[in-house]
Amino acid sequence: KALGPFFPRGSYDLLRKNCNSFSDCALYCLLDARLDPRYRSLEKLGHAADEQACLVQIFTDGCYRPNPAADGFDVEKVVRMIRGAKQQLGIVAMQ
Repeated sequence: KALGPFFPRGSYDLLRKNCNSFSDCALYCLLDARLDPRYRSLEKLGHAADEQACLVQIFTDGCYRPNPAADGFDVEKVVRMIRGAKQQLGIVAMQ
């Protein structure tokens, strides 16, 4: 429920807001841990290539289209919001 507002139905995007994004936020919410960045490197590369030259859209013959519902999504911003909420509630992760 805590992550629901950040991941509403229909906001999935292959490169910008995907299962790795959710997993990273869920790990932080539950364990104060982050997803290893190597699991996100390919999508970040793809996002940069598509943002600059629409390369993913070209290579997929138009099958990939950026989802406007994912515009502005930022994993780091979500993690900061989770951190703030946990601090306000006095929730400290177990070590």
